[in-house]
Amino acid sequence: MDYVASVSYSILVNGTQTGYFKPGRGLRQSDPLSPYLFIICREGLISLLNNACVSGELQGISMGANTATFSHLIFAYDTLLVGRASVAEATTFMRILKQYELWSGQLINPQKSAVQFSPNVPEDLKVTITDILGMPEVVTHGKYLGLPTSLGISKKEIYSFVINKVKAKVNGWKPRLLSKAGKEIFIKSVLQAIPNYPMQYFLLPIHICNKINSVLSNYWWGLLDKKKTIYWAAWQKLCNTKANGGLGFKDLRLYNLALLSKQV
Repeated sequence: MDYVASVSYSILVNGTQTGYFKPGRGLRQSDPLSPYLFIICREGLISLLNNACVSGELQGISMGANTATFSHLIFAYDTLLVGRASVAEATTFMRILKQYELWSGQLINPQKSAVQFSPNVPEDLKVTITDILGMPEVVTHGKYLGLPTSLGISKKEIYSFVINKVKAKVNGWKPRLLSKAGKEIFIKSVLQAIPNYPMQYFLLPIHICNKINSVLSNYWWGLLDKKKTIYWAAWQKLCNTKANGGLGFKDLRLYNLALLSKQV
């Protein structure tokens, strides 16, 4: 980074261009040089991590048999480092981060960083590793980009946020306020689009899809405040094409599988 010079500016005074001067506050926001500096710094960090994997200092993890191992995931300003719960790898990670700080001038903020362990890691080892890294332990990171970072035993609890989003949207539009044509467009364009993002990355359990379908069916047939209503056709029949007697609603399970197939 010693070879990177700050940009120079020239301003107009009474229509006349003045000489160039360098800013004293660093790069301004949206400066065209900023993305390139960011990429250069991140490439340096990636190179350090890859070299540690090649030398055997970092083992990385794999998602299954005969799959490639990885030691890091980087997206925008967020970095996820993955490794085995050992003092040796924790020391290696800390050495790499310190070297990255020295090269780039960027500092790691321990207060905005955290360590998450597998449930099988002994407590004394957790304490040792957190002391080495200088970062607190967390049980889960919650959601990242709107999706859960950890999947536990209870899938119902994890994916309940999808159902809640659909219900919240339905509660904002009471069935009697729209015609049948309006409700059809609302279901296809708004309600059935809510699970699109999580379904691109996760296979939602059957009972979650059925629960969403139940909410949509109740909305379509005008169920209000738990009052009884008549369901003139099963929801699966409404998912058929209009040429086959349906309304062309999405079968969420099949749609989920279709979205996941894009990853192949």
